[in-house]
Amino acid sequence: MTKEEQLKLAQEKAAIANKGSKHGAKGKRLISDSLKRFLTQEDYKQANAIAMALIRKAADGDVHAAREVLDRTEGKVQNDTKISGDNDAPVIIQVITGIDDNDMIESLDDD
Repeated sequence: MTKEEQLKLAQEKAAIANKGSKHGAKGKRLISDSLKRFLTQEDYKQANAIAMALIRKAADGDVHAAREVLDRTEGKVQNDTKISGDNDAPVIIQVITGIDDNDMIESLDDD
């Protein structure tokens, strides 16, 4: 078999292998695409209505709505866990939440 024939055969096999699954993400994007189209119609009227409803719920004390607003505007709070230690010594666990210790103490004092 010549190199050209080998190349053509490899391309045909690659085309079959890379055809993809009919159950892949492309079909799942239909709803997302429809939602995006709906939300952007009439100068983003629907998207603005949803955003305002979320803001009102957050202002009324809905913790989940407030978290969603903050996550989308400020970014999600980093929550890293670092574990370090020696095999013969106790393990030190440090949790970094993005909340300043002084803010936490002031919050506790307010209660």
